[in-house]
Amino acid sequence: MTLHAVPESAPTVPAPEGDWQYGLRLHHDDRAPGIARAVARIVLHERGLIPLIDSAELVCSELVTNAVRYSTGDLFLRLKGDEDKTLRLSVHDTNPHPPTPATPDQDDTHGRGLLIVRSLAHRWGIYDLTRTSGGKVVWAELRK
Repeated sequence: MTLHAVPESAPTVPAPEGDWQYGLRLHHDDRAPGIARAVARIVLHERGLIPLIDSAELVCSELVTNAVRYSTGDLFLRLKGDEDKTLRLSVHDTNPHPPTPATPDQDDTHGRGLLIVRSLAHRWGIYDLTRTSGGKVVWAELRK
């Protein structure tokens, strides 16, 4: 499957009103963050949430990258929107341990993902699923 970026000049389709959601199962693979970014871009463009695209791509990329790096098994990405133009991005993975925001040194090449999520998100959090389906869900909300 080949996904192409939606050009900024592409016509915007009027988004239907009301709540909506899309889910995508991603294989535990280094290509998963790129696929998540592409899907977020397409969905938000079609939903008329163009101002959120750049932030959503970054948040998707960081959440999925962490899930690939620190878990095993497939991942599940969910994009959920509401009438108030709030977007919730969530990633379910198999690792039951919550992510820990790092304080990287200036020269570190890793460790800034959750700092990026925290700076872009209106709210973010973690659901512990060890007592039910296993693993966890890390989510972040963006507002238009």
